[in-house]
Amino acid sequence: MIVPRSTQLITQDSEYGLFTVSLFKKVVEEFKLHAREKKFIVRDFTYNEEELAAGKNEITKLVTDKKKQFVRHVINW
Repeated sequence: MIVPRSTQLITQDSEYGLFTVSLFKKVVEEFKLHAREKKFIVRDFTYNEEELAAGKNEITKLVTDKKKQFVRHVINW
């Protein structure tokens, strides 16, 4: 059984949509089976605070590097 009002659309394009769904533990396998029958792809997500922090740090580093490269390009222009 899906947790009521837990389904949210994250992003979509012209062909596909990415949704988040919260399930009760008892019915996870049943949900996956029914979703596959309807040609949905189910992927598990495990929350790991360390991995999320590392990802955010990497994004911050990349943005900073991009800004530095832009400044160098403008100065040398």
